[in-house]
Parts: sequence; C-alpha cells; structure tokens
Amino acid sequence: MIRIELTAKQQAELKAALQQVADGQQIILTADGVELAALIPMGDFDMLQEAEDTLDSELIDEARAEMVASGEKPVTLEELRKDLDL
Repeated sequence: MIRIELTAKQQAELKAALQQVADGQQIILTADGVELAALIPMGDFDMLQEAEDTLDSELIDEARAEMVASGEKPVTLEELRKDLDL
C-alpha cells in the first residue's frame, strides 16, 4: 500500500475538488502536462460500468455463436485448470 501525506493546503484543495466532482464536474489529473487519471461523479462511473457490462455480454454472445457455428465444445473451468496444471 502507498501512503501519501497531504499538507493542510492540499487537503483543502482535494476536498474542494471532490465537492466539484460530487456536484457533477469531471476532473482530469495531470503530471507534467500528461493526463493520468480522472475523477468522475459516481453516476458517470455507474454508466461506464453498465456500458462495459453490456459490451462484455455482447462479446460473450458472439463467442458462443462462433463456437456453435464451428462445432466447438465449451471447456469447463476444471478442464482448463487440468490442461494448464493449475
């Protein structure tokens, strides 16, 4: 775990930034002009998670359809572990 000690000024700035995020703003964190991360409201995060889940489901459906079309049979987790000596 990384522990970072903040000065009182940094704590106040972070608190203000988090309040802006809670109010709906998105904040990009940069270092030396390079965008590194973003602080986003939870509603935006939830929307991104939902979109990712939808995409994952679509990819699973496509993979299953390909397996059916090619006649491949699914492999169980136990079979995979055995094949990989896990």
